[in-house]
Amino acid sequence: MPNDDFSPEERWPGVTPAYDFVQASYGWAMDRLNAVESRIQTMMIFSASFTVTFPVIVASLVEEVNLGSAWLVASMVLALLNVVIGAVARAYGEIKLLRLNAIYDDWLGLGPWEFRKRSVDWAGRHFDQNRNLVNRKGQTVGFMTAIFLVEAALMLVWGLGEAGGS
Repeated sequence: MPNDDFSPEERWPGVTPAYDFVQASYGWAMDRLNAVESRIQTMMIFSASFTVTFPVIVASLVEEVNLGSAWLVASMVLALLNVVIGAVARAYGEIKLLRLNAIYDDWLGLGPWEFRKRSVDWAGRHFDQNRNLVNRKGQTVGFMTAIFLVEAALMLVWGLGEAGGS
């Protein structure tokens, strides 16, 4: 084989620039995760706030409101569902990072090039897992948004019915 005469450093000269590049990948993953979890939190707060505020507004405009209306109850159930989905989504899943103990236990005897090579390998694996985590949580935000829109529509139907009935 012609490559037998080359050292690993000569065979894979891109390890050092790749190492510099992948170090930032953990920061990118953390930033993306923080952003999507912030959107989950915002959707939870928005949904709960709307569910509490809208009936108060309707009650201030209408003499007698039917708080037992199926429209209102269904809307409140969806708001509760949104909060539960958001809480579960935020509680599960975490950024995958290199275990510092593994580095200490297994990598401290490595030369700089081999250390960087292993770091690039693990960062690549972790990047895929972290991207999947962020994408799943992003899909959760989309699902929560859809639930909120149905919740708001049900609440609006209830509010218009109450306003039209007085």
